Amino acid sequence: MNDDSGSKKTPNRGWFSKGHCANPGGRPTALPAPRPSVLEILIDKTFTAVRDGIERTLELKEALQQRTYQDALKGKPMAMRQVVKWILERDVWRTKNERPSSPPAITSHISPDPENADAALVLLGIAAPNLARATWTQDRVHLLLEPRWVQAALHRRRGGQRLTNRERDEIQPGSVTSALQPLRMAKKLDPYRETARMALEPWLVEATLALLPRTLGPADQAIVVKATRTPRKVRWPEWWSENP
Repeated sequence: MNDDSGSKKTPNRGWFSKGHCANPGGRPTALPAPRPSVLEILIDKTFTAVRDGIERTLELKEALQQRTYQDALKGKPMAMRQVVKWILERDVWRTKNERPSSPPAITSHISPDPENADAALVLLGIAAPNLARATWTQDRVHLLLEPRWVQAALHRRRGGQRLTNRERDEIQPGSVTSALQPLRMAKKLDPYRETARMALEPWLVEATLALLPRTLGPADQAIVVKATRTPRKVRWPEWWSENP
């Protein structure tokens, strides 16, 4: 270094004179980017596999897992140990991260006991009032099904089969309408709504009208038609005037 730096200021030993450079070799060149390894190149690749006739695109990790799983099924010890390891790792992860599932809420649906068909049941002779349980304060008249029509309904069942336990459970004590559907004498429409109603099966209406000892007036006929399911399928008697 030279104290003659061309400056009028007091010379500083740390200054370099003109024509001298502190880094004569210049700025060092940047190091070349590291070349990816063979494994990194393979990880970025995808493979096309055919399973059950369907093509799927798999990454290397998934393809290796599938191969390991297949080898485990063939009984290869190393593959089996790896699969067991995966299962244990999955169980640990699920225990740590998944929230305990709460039991599903149980919704109880109560079906109402409609009385819209009570009048039609009495008019057709399918049921009769139970005088033993009649009271002045009772809002609804208690009915009993006539045995002949219960037998007819059971006879119509395929092979004369008896009621199943589930069908017996549907019959509520003291309720005629709850017995009509298991006996296939009627069907409950809109069973879990306030608009639920019983609709008598056409075969039952037709059979009872054929044995009815009297004719019904127009008002009573309208009650029967309204309480019948698909009334157009009923072959109404000749004296019937209230056609659906």
